[in-house]
Amino acid sequence: MAKSTKINVMISSPCESLIAYQGRSQPLTVVREELKRSLEGFRLPHQKTPLFRCWINEAGEAGAGSQTWWEHCLSQARDADFVIVLYTGSAGGSLNGDDDIGICHAELFEAMKVASGRVRVIMLPVAVALDASQRNRDLSFSRYFDTLKQFRTTANTGEELLKRVWEEVNSVVVNLVQTGSSSFYLSQASTGQALDWHRLSYAERKSEMEKALTVSLVSRTPTGASSSGVFVNINNVKVFVKPHASPASLSVPAARELVGQPFLRDYELYSELERHKAGPIHIVACPKGITETQAMSMLGFPDATIISDSFGIHIADKIHNIQVVLLKECVSSSAIKTQLLTWLEFLNRTGEARFVVERAKRRFKIVQVIAKESASMMS
Repeated sequence: MAKSTKINVMISSPCESLIAYQGRSQPLTVVREELKRSLEGFRLPHQKTPLFRCWINEAGEAGAGSQTWWEHCLSQARDADFVIVLYTGSAGGSLNGDDDIGICHAELFEAMKVASGRVRVIMLPVAVALDASQRNRDLSFSRYFDTLKQFRTTANTGEELLKRVWEEVNSVVVNLVQTGSSSFYLSQASTGQALDWHRLSYAERKSEMEKALTVSLVSRTPTGASSSGVFVNINNVKVFVKPHASPASLSVPAARELVGQPFLRDYELYSELERHKAGPIHIVACPKGITETQAMSMLGFPDATIISDSFGIHIADKIHNIQVVLLKECVSSSAIKTQLLTWLEFLNRTGEARFVVERAKRRFKIVQVIAKESASMMS
């Protein structure tokens, strides 16, 4: 993201869509320009410099000479600190006139690629385009938009829209500050508790990290503790989560061996799993970064769903329904809590929680068969 002394806001929407504003129907561009004036006119007490820089294409500065208008808009979507999408159902114009993707569609796609958490959506009244090529673009945009499961608020007039934007700005600024504050925990690997953990042996460090992860899990579901794991409420279903920790980077063989492939012993958890019949999901706190190659190596084969995000990696096997979550940069209890909350927020924000629960239920059925077969062999 571009560095700036201001918070960079991008307003993404079609310009010519109509909306009721000041007692009559007006182009959305009128409200967009008022939003820009409002945001850039805001000052903190005793400050002369604006807190926000708001980019709309009506007043956008020229891009680099080698950039098309399309490329310039997409670079703004990538570089903004947060993007507010005013969704009318219109995908906007295309680069060549007859393409099947519009600029609003492309801007949202670019913004989501960088970090979906910085995108805010406000739903406006939807209008149907008269032009056939525009309707095709709008249909493509609508299909993409529906897959995002992005939380959105609504506004029916320009006045409501101005209010909703400031509500979203307030929410985003709080999130930016809290995320920035929590990131300090992730970087403090040589002070406080992180330094104390470094002084421990691998076995002791692993134990302390697992205790911290368990405490963070229990705090999410106070009555969910079990003898070897925690039942966590995911999408209104209690899913058994088994905490683990790697005392050093997964690239270090000795640390990796202490974690191993924990799902191979899932049948030993059957008596606990019977309580709610979902899981287990294995969560591994890791003190360093994590690669997809390391995640696949732990699973044992590459054919799996691998999701990388700011918390680390969530990997899920499509056949055996094994699920492993690798939390990165867990250098202290605070860092573990932050990464765990980020993972849970990711599940709810993206709609992935539903699929996680479905896999957890199927995994229980597989574990149940293995556990009963193992018991019959032992008898």
